[in-house]
Amino acid sequence: MMNKAQADIAYGFTTIVRRDPEYYACWLMNHAFGQYSMSGRLGDSIRERQGMAYYAHSTLDANVMEGPLLIRAGVSAANIDRAVASIDEEVRKLTADGLTQKELDDSRRFLIYAMRGRSRPTPASPTICRRRSFSTSASTTTSACPAC
Repeated sequence: MMNKAQADIAYGFTTIVRRDPEYYACWLMNHAFGQYSMSGRLGDSIRERQGMAYYAHSTLDANVMEGPLLIRAGVSAANIDRAVASIDEEVRKLTADGLTQKELDDSRRFLIYAMRGRSRPTPASPTICRRRSFSTSASTTTSACPAC
């Protein structure tokens, strides 16, 4: 569209290596947080309830080295500060409160179904690990990582 500007927010944390015992808990958390955009917290909050993003999602890329949890959102240039503040708030809530029981149950069901036929077992009772630290791209503070 002519005369329309969109900003792509990229906001992230360094998380874990793929072989970390907390990997499956982080994978579960990322699914509930925003892996599939509209079905996660980020899409629900930033796009659906606040109506300010074209898309909002998260990606966990644990590998041989510590990988990122990346949060991306496409917003109008006028909504950048508001969107970053909303992401900050969702990260704060995730760190402070963890996932809801419904988010855990829905994500477990989805991921167990997605893993059928794979050789790795799903975790019986994953938890959200709070033992690592991160620096946000939006600030210089360091606190517990919401992703691992």
